Amino acid sequence: EAGFCELCAYFWVQHDRRRTMLQKEASERALEQCRAEEEEAVEFMRTVQGEIEDAKRERAEADEAELVANKKLAEAREANFYGWPGAQRKMEVAKAALEDAHRELEEALEAEARVHGVRLVQAQTRLKD
Repeated sequence: EAGFCELCAYFWVQHDRRRTMLQKEASERALEQCRAEEEEAVEFMRTVQGEIEDAKRERAEADEAELVANKKLAEAREANFYGWPGAQRKMEVAKAALEDAHRELEEALEAEARVHGVRLVQAQTRLKD
């Protein structure tokens, strides 16, 4: 009877050991999957961060271009007011520069909206998952 109990205990321990090993393997696979998902999420966030920085840089450049264009326009108005030679040409150049600056600003705003709208929602969705 003691031998039978010892044999049953041996089989129980072997079965429990196999079950534990299978659970360990499943846990390791789940951990690897989580690590892969984490790496993917980190890479996605780096991409989004880069896009945000690009949009900010584009906005800063557009703002600077607008300031320069406004300065040129003010100089052209002053030249036109005093009747200096080439005032009309200065005015045309300043207006063209201002139009370019407004176009740049519009593009920068579109880039910001794209980043803050679509990409930010995607990032938040990924974080929730």
